[in-house]
Formats: sequence, C-alpha cells, structure tokens
Amino acid sequence: MFNEHDSVLANQNLTNRVPIGTIGVVVVCYREFDENSKDYEVEFFDSEYNTIEILTVSEDKISTLVK
Repeated sequence: MFNEHDSVLANQNLTNRVPIGTIGVVVVCYREFDENSKDYEVEFFDSEYNTIEILTVSEDKISTLVK
C-alpha cells in the first residue's frame, strides 16, 4: 500500500516512455474514493526530474523506492 507523495519505481515496462526502473511520485491514491481500489496516479520523471508521464497504475506495477 502506498500513500500520496511516496516515491516509487516502475517494476515493469509501463509505456515506451516509462520503462522498468523509472522513478515516480504517487499523486493520487484512489482508495480515498473507493476503499477497495489498489490503483494510484503516479507522476514519472526522467533523470533530470522532468515529468515524462502521469499514469494510473495498479499496486503491483510499482514498488517502494529505496534511497
């Protein structure tokens, strides 16, 4: 389970612009609207922290970023 503002990694290729290992930040947790939801809106960034894409992803497609 993730919370808003958590840093995450894509743990699989999500799109051609968001490959495995891309860093992102959770911006919306849909469980706030539906307690059974395991979906998240995540803003993904390139190596210079420019936004690449904002995607809705399920919990199994992201993992916690370990610093």
